[in-house]
Amino acid sequence: MLVRADQPGPDLPPVGRSLFDFLIAEDTGGVVPFPFEALLATIEPRLKQTLTARLKTVLIPLGRSLHRDAAQPDFFAFPRVIAAAEAEPAPEQPAPLILLKDRFYLGYQEKAESIEVISYNEAAGRFEFQVVKDYRAGSTPRITYADRGLCLGCHQNHGPIFAREPWAETNSNPKIAALLRQRQDSFHGIPAFRGVDIPGLIDQSVDRGGLLLGHQIFWRQGCAGSDDAIACRADALLAILRFRLAGDRHARAIGDGRKRDLAARLLDGWRRNWPQGLAVAGAKIADWDPFGHARYGGGTTSPDQALKELIDLTPERLVLYDEQLEPLYPRPPREIWRAPPPGLSPPPANAPWLERLIAGLGGFVTDADLAVLDAGLVAAGAGAPERRYRAACTLTTTALEAGARRIDFDCQSADRADRADRGDALEATGRIVLDGDRLRRAGIDRMQLGDTDPVRGLDVAGAEIVRGDGLVRLTLTPVPGPDPVPGLDPGIGASRLNARLTNGERVHSLTLQWPEGDHGAAAAEAVLRLDLAPLVDAVAALAEATRAGHSDALAEAPFRRVGTDFRPARPGS
Repeated sequence: MLVRADQPGPDLPPVGRSLFDFLIAEDTGGVVPFPFEALLATIEPRLKQTLTARLKTVLIPLGRSLHRDAAQPDFFAFPRVIAAAEAEPAPEQPAPLILLKDRFYLGYQEKAESIEVISYNEAAGRFEFQVVKDYRAGSTPRITYADRGLCLGCHQNHGPIFAREPWAETNSNPKIAALLRQRQDSFHGIPAFRGVDIPGLIDQSVDRGGLLLGHQIFWRQGCAGSDDAIACRADALLAILRFRLAGDRHARAIGDGRKRDLAARLLDGWRRNWPQGLAVAGAKIADWDPFGHARYGGGTTSPDQALKELIDLTPERLVLYDEQLEPLYPRPPREIWRAPPPGLSPPPANAPWLERLIAGLGGFVTDADLAVLDAGLVAAGAGAPERRYRAACTLTTTALEAGARRIDFDCQSADRADRADRGDALEATGRIVLDGDRLRRAGIDRMQLGDTDPVRGLDVAGAEIVRGDGLVRLTLTPVPGPDPVPGLDPGIGASRLNARLTNGERVHSLTLQWPEGDHGAAAAEAVLRLDLAPLVDAVAALAEATRAGHSDALAEAPFRRVGTDFRPARPGS
């Protein structure tokens, strides 16, 4: 097993501290804000606004946590609150920028006057379990690290857990919401009814958080024992950054061979360290509907009568459930990661297990990190070499309202097979909408440069139209699509990074050229700016610093976003 419930480890962090400790120390001077709404308001500025909410919250009046009996008999007057950080970091948050997504969970029960906290510890590469005690008006809350062995009775994966769909314990269950509304419309700022989208997002977050430890094991031990473990992790880091820069797209083309070397080294370590596979503990517990078959509305029973029947059920009866639903019972593994048998796996560089690892560790790199990295590469690569790709195009023009016109383009190198051998072939399809010389909108459905992996679904961040010598030249600056969601903050939705290939190099421009007044035929030229070299050099320098003992970034230690200075004294003990 990846982790075992009977091997909890020390209650106190062996190194570092929890994200909860960090937030309380940095943002509130070591004092846990009260009431609970104030605590949530302190955390939310650290998270980016989404289509739903920064923090995902649900109410569970009848649950199976250690808080299960605290509100008896007034369960629906004092429901437990679950809060999960599921959003990316807000780039404008107070310094330093920290990653809470899939790493920060709260469970608050007002009658128990306590908050159960599960949050990640960057330095130790594990989740910490804490309790905030004496959480009430007129008191000074105390933060303590919990009895880890006790917590792991239910949290057998050493991390967050959540019920399976349809999350009938939560206030997305109309029967739960109806009884909550009998008391009040909201609790701690959380509405009495939630749609299933919110518990669904919490469920996805818990799923991702539950895999963090598995990805960390591969990072720490997968390269151990190879001919050069530091070089192995350097190749892994470069693959992770390329993946994120490319819009979370995996490289299919072999490229410079570093991903292939990484796959071979990790596969060798996998077969040596885990010949029977690596069992990953599950983060899911069985769903439970406290009302069983009791109905609220529908059928032959009126809504009012059905609600009365629910109210008449005594709380003591409601909290009884089949003991097989008890989270303390041992659960089978979520899955077993097995090394593919020799000869049966796809080419090592494209193996699904490797791509899962790269994507998992890629979750440590935030959108804000990528924006800084992308901008730095652009600035450093102002004079970087360029590679050009050319093709002939067919244009199809359609008249639109008010004199505008749509031009669909299909560009293919005539001697595609020959050009692919030389590496300068170009394929591009898409459309532009022009109003005179003003570009209304544009999109590139697909672009392939030479023998590299194709790029799909690009938008355009800028355009320039130049007329002269009887020709029209339209130069587009591609960016990843789709556009940010209209009417919301520009930070919501797709990032405005530069478009990049899966090898990390930047697609600088696509230029279409056609004769004035003739929209039937055209030519295209794409420019690739080779600006990734500074990143490759930086990773190589990090490897040398690790070998020299000046850094532990690529040593057999947890994969971290930050260095070892992320360890100021923690509150609580």
